[in-house]
Amino acid sequence: MSRFLKILLVTIIIGSTVKKVHAQQKDSSVFGTVLDHKKQPITDISIVIKDTNKGAYSSKNGTFTINKISPGTYTLIVSGIGFKEIRKEILVASGQNLSLVLTLEEDLTTMDEVLIKGKSVTSKVEEKSFTINSIETENFKNNTTDVNQILNQTSGIRVRESGGLGASYEFS
Repeated sequence: MSRFLKILLVTIIIGSTVKKVHAQQKDSSVFGTVLDHKKQPITDISIVIKDTNKGAYSSKNGTFTINKISPGTYTLIVSGIGFKEIRKEILVASGQNLSLVLTLEEDLTTMDEVLIKGKSVTSKVEEKSFTINSIETENFKNNTTDVNQILNQTSGIRVRESGGLGASYEFS
């Protein structure tokens, strides 16, 4: 029976030591604000802790928060479109809430011209490989001309009217 008590006592001591070690290592957090060179907040900037899956994006007012960080030394990578990337070494202590103010410089050399080209439906139809006539309706917008008169002016289409003005018509 004394052997059983010794094993139980050793188990209790080891268990309480593990709990104390675990209790001493509290998760930490890193929070702060991202600003430009004019001290204005920047939105949608990526803040990542290198070699971890932890990170955040800056909000509309430039703030960010990264929670549940284990104690240690890390490299913080801060980047965004139109700004130079910065890397900052940080030391996070157990249970610490580390506050940072990160200032980014503009990087105008990485921005290239963006050219957007578009075509109207009429332009796309005119480029097809079969013979087609397109009628630009903008010219007839405020005109009292009938549709059959407009079509009759187009090559390849003949309008036959039976009767007078307002009578029925056929296309051929």
